[in-house]
Amino acid sequence: MSPDLPGSGASRVPPPKVDALERNGIRYEPALSGLPLDATDVSGWMRATNIASGEVLWLAQVYTNPDPVDPFLPGGGRNMIAMKRISMSGNMIEVEDIRGRRFLVDPETGTSTPSGG
Repeated sequence: MSPDLPGSGASRVPPPKVDALERNGIRYEPALSGLPLDATDVSGWMRATNIASGEVLWLAQVYTNPDPVDPFLPGGGRNMIAMKRISMSGNMIEVEDIRGRRFLVDPETGTSTPSGG
């Protein structure tokens, strides 16, 4: 394969490590596994877990990838937009992806809305 062609075997930069956010006994973290079997877009998933019991309170897709298929990945593979940051913004969780998009997440339900950025 020519080194000048996209997808010629060059490694992608690994996604940033995103620290979990812990608040009021709940851990909010990116969900990289345990996604629904029918999830075709693996971008933007987040999980809320009760720290004491280990019970998953919700699993939600905070944001989607507008173009989840990358034709340069083998077999028309899925392209993931990784999370960059999880933090508190008032009483909401703010999530930022590596494209700089920001989303506010209701910590009770996992429902998200774009917040600009």
